[in-house]
Amino acid sequence: MTYEQAFERLQEIANVLQLGNLNLDEAVKLFEESIALSRFCLNELKQTEAKIQVFKGELENLKPLSVD
Repeated sequence: MTYEQAFERLQEIANVLQLGNLNLDEAVKLFEESIALSRFCLNELKQTEAKIQVFKGELENLKPLSVD
């Protein structure tokens, strides 16, 4: 599953829960799924942030090419 797919599913769940047409068991199952999806998305964002920090560090260490 990608971040985008998980985020889209979270939006779908939010829409269904807002309608309020579910029984308690169905609502709890969707809520549990949304918690798992939220954790997945948060983890993906943290990993992406770590990659960006690595790239930033590499860019800061680059030295301009000398022109002779």
